Amino acid sequence: MKERRSIIGQQPVKAERKKTLITYKMFTIEDIAEQLHNKFKSIDMETADTDNPTNYTKKYNLDWLNKLIRTSLKRIGEKGNQVSDDNRQRIYQAFGVLHRPAAKAVRYVMSPKALEEVKTQNRKRNSIGFAAMRRGEAKVFWDDDSKKVSDEEVLSFLKVLEEDESLPRSAMERIENGHNFKTPLNVVIADHKPERLFIREMVKQENARFIDNWIKSTDQDFYPIEYSWKKGEHPKRGRFNPDFFIKVDKKILVVEIKGDEEIKNPSDENKAKYKAGKNHFSILNEQQSKLHYYFNFLTPEDYDYYFDHLRKKNYNFISKLDAELEKNGNGVSKK
Repeated sequence: MKERRSIIGQQPVKAERKKTLITYKMFTIEDIAEQLHNKFKSIDMETADTDNPTNYTKKYNLDWLNKLIRTSLKRIGEKGNQVSDDNRQRIYQAFGVLHRPAAKAVRYVMSPKALEEVKTQNRKRNSIGFAAMRRGEAKVFWDDDSKKVSDEEVLSFLKVLEEDESLPRSAMERIENGHNFKTPLNVVIADHKPERLFIREMVKQENARFIDNWIKSTDQDFYPIEYSWKKGEHPKRGRFNPDFFIKVDKKILVVEIKGDEEIKNPSDENKAKYKAGKNHFSILNEQQSKLHYYFNFLTPEDYDYYFDHLRKKNYNFISKLDAELEKNGNGVSKK
């Protein structure tokens, strides 16, 4: 963008002439053509995977746009390579009829470029408020080794939990047999009842002996998977971290925990999360052979069946919620 100064008027003032200067914006033809072309690129990218791709950049390339703008300016008596702001707006309005096709869904496609190793020691700490524990919404799982490997902050936290008689019994749960508590975490925080029930299943002797180790993810940043869905007429994008990663020999069982109510009425957002997770781990299995990943959405209704399959080393488990999400899924994913 350039600025040009122009003398637009002269008038006598007390036998003297006074010059009035006004500054206004000017744009080059090349700048305007490039801005239009970039707009077309954006529309083409959004419609590339739809049933009606626009392909505007092929129809209106940069050379064509430059020539069109020059021809249009000549018709109104404008010469040179400069375009006023008013004329620039008129040019944009002329192309304003080119819109993104309505009622067409935009699909984001996962395009992995490389594998990145996620280390459990880089997992950030959880945080929990005492108010949530008093309401019985959260529970802390720990064993005798928890205090041996914890710092002063965690030790103080555990001491308060043990001594605070105002907390419900559900606020803490000590794992009697530490050999069944097969996690690298010193303590594990369950945010809601379905998570609490799942952890209890993992630390049962009959299930723990079939598990090498496991870790509970944090709500953010540990292992984020991008997903996209529509909320009403508006596209939304987000990230979710699957709740649990369970290692069994050279297999990783990835579990996202939900409530039983989701089986009858799964949300659009969970449909999108499910599809994103399935796509992610399917591609991950194709990209490497060191480990094989299995992904499930689970609710308490299927815990008995899930761990029965685990004990039988049958990892191709499909939960009731998996089946519903597979049937109704219309989310889109991107990694």
